[in-house]
Amino acid sequence: MAKSVRSHRFKPLVPLAGAVAALMSLGIVATLADLVYDIHLLGLFNEAVDGSDSAFRALEPAADTSATLYYANAVILLVTAAFFLVWVYRAHANVRVLRFAELKFTPDWAVGWWFIPLFNLVQPARAMAELYRIAATRNPSAGRTHIRIRPVIAWWSLLLISSGAARAGIAGEPADPVEPIRQLFVFQIIGNILYLVAGVLAIWLVRRISEGIDRAKAPADRADRSGRREQKRTENTDTHVTGP
Repeated sequence: MAKSVRSHRFKPLVPLAGAVAALMSLGIVATLADLVYDIHLLGLFNEAVDGSDSAFRALEPAADTSATLYYANAVILLVTAAFFLVWVYRAHANVRVLRFAELKFTPDWAVGWWFIPLFNLVQPARAMAELYRIAATRNPSAGRTHIRIRPVIAWWSLLLISSGAARAGIAGEPADPVEPIRQLFVFQIIGNILYLVAGVLAIWLVRRISEGIDRAKAPADRADRSGRREQKRTENTDTHVTGP
């Protein structure tokens, strides 16, 4: 899947990052609404279990509203994911155009790893870490291994744990028929809280990486011009030495 540098053209990332950040912000608002409603539902459920008739009657319409919020969140997530993957591809394409050395991910695989089971637990985070280090240096010739990637690790860990929390709630099957439902609410609430923090971190990472890579274009262009001048000077010297 590897492509040559010439097959890509540099495109500024900041405008695309703005669209991705706006969609992520919308997702945060939707997740926050879902979180508040899940807490409300859990309260209604506990009251209904304790024998409240009004809470029991309110559960069904409240559950319908919760389902509507869930589907709205799913739509926002799909659209956001599409824009985010376009941004991932463009960011990795740009760093190749700028001739950053020792790149481990092509634009195609930086996106493709998201869809391969098991590998998608690690590789997307590694690809993001590569972009983060590049954005921090902003210099194609500078070393990057010393740059810490704690924000990337925190973002990815929160994303995985929030997803696992939702799955744990769905999987719980104690003997008490009431407990699985209560667990589902609790784990969904925990998952939403972690997802909110991950969303804020994702917006910060997308903006920081985009600004860093866009600012790297100027020094990369200077290095390229300097390289061409040096090559031309060498060619002129060779011509003078070997000429008649």
